Amino acid sequence: MRVGLLGGSFNPPHLAHRAISLFAIKRLKLDRVWWLVTPGNPLKDNGSLRELEERAEAARQMAAAAQEPEAVYDPDDFAPLICIAGHHEAELLHGDS
Repeated sequence: MRVGLLGGSFNPPHLAHRAISLFAIKRLKLDRVWWLVTPGNPLKDNGSLRELEERAEAARQMAAAAQEPEAVYDPDDFAPLICIAGHHEAELLHGDS
């Protein structure tokens, strides 16, 4: 399985996150994209960030509503992610900060 990893604050998750994911699935021939909701960005002011749990839930809802092969993981899920990733080919997706 080919998996794309898209990390970000998702503050809030929006249609561009979905568009990037769908483009990557098509262009890179991925089976799915996993959204990694981060606690914050060390290069940005994090004072206006919503709570991590709120952002992760909003991202989960957007991914579920899209009914696309997307899954969302938050930092509590990193241990299983690391274990799972060993059995898959992964592509790191990123943009400019």
